[in-house]
Amino acid sequence: MTGILKFLGWASIICGLAAGIYYGTLDDPLAELLRTYDDSFRLAAALTWWISGAISGIVFFALAYILGHVEAIRNYIEQQPVSETRTSSGTYPETGKSKVTLGSVKDYKMKNID
Repeated sequence: MTGILKFLGWASIICGLAAGIYYGTLDDPLAELLRTYDDSFRLAAALTWWISGAISGIVFFALAYILGHVEAIRNYIEQQPVSETRTSSGTYPETGKSKVTLGSVKDYKMKNID
């Protein structure tokens, strides 16, 4: 799974660069309406695509990094021996008195500082 996320990260960065170059070289629609033709490179449009491609690639790389650590933790936990929680006779150990009574706080009055 981490390989797929890394691939998507690289693909996102490469597609962002390609889209930035493509949309940076297109004619500006506003310049066509105003009839002022400008064949220069539109840096604002290109930067928008480059930055968005880089950010989405970084997000995919971060998810791959996190997933890699989660898989390592899972593998570590699976290698640990399973401890036996029951006694040898098959019965559960004595836990003691588990019921709580609220008799000690029955007549408690709240003060201003509580």
